[in-house]
Amino acid sequence: MSKHQRLIYRLKRRHLIASLIFTTVACCVAYYLFCSAGPIYKYLHLDLGFLILPFLGYYILRLLSRLSGSLIRSFTGKLAANLLNGAAFSFFSYFLFSQALLFTRLPGMVTAQTFYNNVSHLAIPAVLFFAGLTIFNIAKLLTNSARERLISPATAAGGQVIIGCGLWQSLAAFSPSWSPANNIGLIFFAALLASAISNLGSYGENSSNPVLADASKWLKDGPAGKFFLGGMVAAYLIFIRPAIFSVFPYSYLIEWLIFCFLSWRIFSGVRGSLQKRYSIPLKDSTWQKHIQKVNNLMDEDFTKLVILQKDYVDTGFRRDLLEYLKQILLKNGMPDDEISRTLSLIIEQNDLKAPWYLFGLLKRRISRQNRQNRIKSLDNTILRLSAISHPSRQ
Repeated sequence: MSKHQRLIYRLKRRHLIASLIFTTVACCVAYYLFCSAGPIYKYLHLDLGFLILPFLGYYILRLLSRLSGSLIRSFTGKLAANLLNGAAFSFFSYFLFSQALLFTRLPGMVTAQTFYNNVSHLAIPAVLFFAGLTIFNIAKLLTNSARERLISPATAAGGQVIIGCGLWQSLAAFSPSWSPANNIGLIFFAALLASAISNLGSYGENSSNPVLADASKWLKDGPAGKFFLGGMVAAYLIFIRPAIFSVFPYSYLIEWLIFCFLSWRIFSGVRGSLQKRYSIPLKDSTWQKHIQKVNNLMDEDFTKLVILQKDYVDTGFRRDLLEYLKQILLKNGMPDDEISRTLSLIIEQNDLKAPWYLFGLLKRRISRQNRQNRIKSLDNTILRLSAISHPSRQ
């Protein structure tokens, strides 16, 4: 075992021990505080025993999530960690919100019964929200193979729709007390639906149909802009349009003229783009002819190698890259032990795991350091391959 591997093993062992100790202490403290023999009930006479189950379930599921992410070094481990993490938040929010009416038993909370009644309806929407967030996070992991990259946009879109539905129903739960809450939730749902449709643009950007390809490229570029566009359209239809139409009788005619103008501008823009990109006018004649442009295509092996290197640098996935380089070296008559020695830098490259208790800045620093280490190992491996193919460069 190399020195770097021993360091990784020690850090992982410390992380697991720290997680076990923290979970044990947190569960004991939560049980001691909220049980009938605890200080809260004994000195403050507050019965908060219904909070024990949400806290214990949350801490235990979070521990299982950390253990899965640390012990299973593959896509399966990351998938299990995300699922357990989403289950922890869903479990906690469901049992906390579903028992919100029990807070009215506390002194001074009887007058807030309407509020806690609304909060009790957040149990199912909160589960929907965290389920959609978990699906969206899983979509980010689907980059290891061509098949996973194919379903990643659809998975992300499904997660965004479920998140929007959860937000909508969460705000709708307060609509009996505040009527605009349902419409505001509908605006969030429309904005996230627009973002989901933007993700689906990945499936049409390589289409042979130029109109579909251009539309898909426009959808895919700038998902944040599509989010705000969907929210603005929904806000206009729900709030602004009824207010304008109630005071100005000719609003329908003006709206129709604006719609026709925008439709004409979109049509003329698409037509101009097609003429500019796919045809060349012949100036020496009285007529024009469409001449197809033929682009220079890169070699398929070169394109594949670029994609495999990018996957390794961005995500740390190296199986396909190592298999591809191994096949090339075998075809050139290199023995297995020499291949292992040549590709050892990529084989032995291990990313540092960020402990769960670090905040965002330190986690991003570790992520950047891992990326730089992968780039260095890839560059040095390419230098070795170059030295093998051109001995004069050794």
